[in-house]
Amino acid sequence: MTLRAPNPPLAIAFMLTATAFIAGTMILAKLLGTGTLGEPFHPLQVSHGRFLFAFLALAMVAAVVKPKIRQPDLRLHVGRTAFGWGV
Repeated sequence: MTLRAPNPPLAIAFMLTATAFIAGTMILAKLLGTGTLGEPFHPLQVSHGRFLFAFLALAMVAAVVKPKIRQPDLRLHVGRTAFGWGV
């Protein structure tokens, strides 16, 4: 595995882009759920759409980048999942 040198400007750009996407999806979800853009959607429809389109976007990126998946650290994964559900 090749380690890359830290690149703070690139990290800042990624964080700002991620924040903009989160804010954009939140605004769109609120507009769709309240009926501002027409007939309001049920909250389950809004959340399903958010997760579906996020999955499709990540799947397209993974198809282009083709990351190599190694054996995961299961303890770390279970810990992250437990904290995600617990908090």
